[in-house]
This record gives sequence, structure tokens and C-alpha cells, in this order.
Amino acid sequence: MSTEFYSFGPYKIDPKEVFYSTPLSYAMVNLRPVVPGNVLVCPRREVKRFADLTVEETQDLWLTAQKIGGRLECFHKASSLTFTIQDGPKAGQTVPHVHIHILPRKDGDFERNDEIYDEM
Repeated sequence: MSTEFYSFGPYKIDPKEVFYSTPLSYAMVNLRPVVPGNVLVCPRREVKRFADLTVEETQDLWLTAQKIGGRLECFHKASSLTFTIQDGPKAGQTVPHVHIHILPRKDGDFERNDEIYDEM
């Protein structure tokens, strides 16, 4: 029986909640989704701020987000994607662990397109 878990700031994430992983990153469904299909891509190493990622972690994080984003857009029949990082508490980061939000976007999901940022 595996005792492996993923860390997300102070939280332990059960591997069953992770649907994609690489040696440096993992992806999971956001438990508080802004839109259906909202997922998070995180570095495996607990890193609070984006600037503290290594070059390899940064590359892997964005390549993972690109791969997951393409699949989400197709699966959710979306027409666009929003990728966002809230880097630090004043930027709205509530979990002190770098993560990219990927949000599949559709016509009419928000009355004004930028309202999505109020929901983040």
C-alpha cells in the first residue's frame, strides 16, 4: 500500500485526486471550481512564489498546463481557456503553493468576460 501523497501548501492530496502527473508537476480538479472543468496544475515541490521555481519546474509546469488545457477545452467543448496564477497573498493566492488555474471558457459563462477574475 502506497503512502505517497502530494502536498498543496499545508494540505495533503491523496494520489487518487491527481489525474495527471510528471516527475515535477501534477494536476487535480479544483475543489472550488469557478467554472466547470476548473483544474489546478502544481509543482510537486512545495514552492510559495512563482519566481522561486527552478527553470526545469517552470518549463514542466507550463508544458503540463498546455497539455491539460488542450484536453480540457476539447472535453468541455469550450472555445477558449483562461490560464492564471495568483502569485502571493495580495494577488489573491489563498494556498501558499504555486499553481496554475486552467478554466475552460464558453460563450456566456460570464456576462462580462473579466468577471471571472472577481470569482477567482
